[in-house]
Amino acid sequence: MNLNIHQKLSLLSIAFLLFVSTSCNNSQDEEAKDQQLTEQTQKLEKQKIFYSLTTPIELVALMNQMGLFYDESVLNPTDNVAKYTTANKQAVNLGIYAADLTYCSLFSQFQATLKAFEASKKLADGLGITDAYEAGALNRIQDNINQKDSLLKIISECLSNTDAYLKDNYRVGISLLVLSGGWIEGLYIATQTNGSKNMSPNFSSLIGEQKISLENILKLIEVYQDESGVDLTEIRKDMTELNKLYEKVQITLQSGAPKEDKGIHKTTLTSSTQVTISTEDIKAISDKVKELRNKYTQVS
Repeated sequence: MNLNIHQKLSLLSIAFLLFVSTSCNNSQDEEAKDQQLTEQTQKLEKQKIFYSLTTPIELVALMNQMGLFYDESVLNPTDNVAKYTTANKQAVNLGIYAADLTYCSLFSQFQATLKAFEASKKLADGLGITDAYEAGALNRIQDNINQKDSLLKIISECLSNTDAYLKDNYRVGISLLVLSGGWIEGLYIATQTNGSKNMSPNFSSLIGEQKISLENILKLIEVYQDESGVDLTEIRKDMTELNKLYEKVQITLQSGAPKEDKGIHKTTLTSSTQVTISTEDIKAISDKVKELRNKYTQVS
């Protein structure tokens, strides 16, 4: 078949357009794949930060190892529960009571533990997350009220269920407020029940190490503030102000000598964290934490 020049040009044009179209589609497909991979990477990064954060029960337990003493006056009065009527206040104070609950349990203050649990349960009901508390948990606590280890296990399960329920049901904003409240209360209890006169180097280091948790909480707040469905403006502002007081705190990772076990042909690399924090910085951080804690627990 012989083609004239116009026919040849038409075929060339069609071929060119098909080539361009295919190239564009391939390019768009590649861009879509790249975007999907980027989103998946970001999601995994968010989850990695989220699930690595220190929970209220872990923080208070760590603080307890550093020489805390029991002081009932640092607890948030359980009578306040009914006065927390907004979702944000309920969420932050759920975290606060979770930390109080752990604190009371660690010191075998069983009646105070029971009251703190009941307060937590009421706030969970108000937030619509009752399902996170297993049926009969209150009865189990009452039955084990004089068994410290069993009590801590039950409390840990309830708090873990709450955390998992919120994350699994995409209530990230509420989860972040609960987490922030528990973190603030844990640090508040620690700084209020371990005075500067008997402050050990280990305790000072633990206060300084909270810089990492605070930075991670802030990262998550910034990431989720526009997509959580919850107003995180206030908690972000407050945590940012506290974070500024941590700027002078230096945390470095020091590698230790490898430990070799010739019997099983295994070598373990060791490392430790070196924290540099001044007494003045601890005082400034303690004062700010107290200010924030009182702000969120006060009722109007």
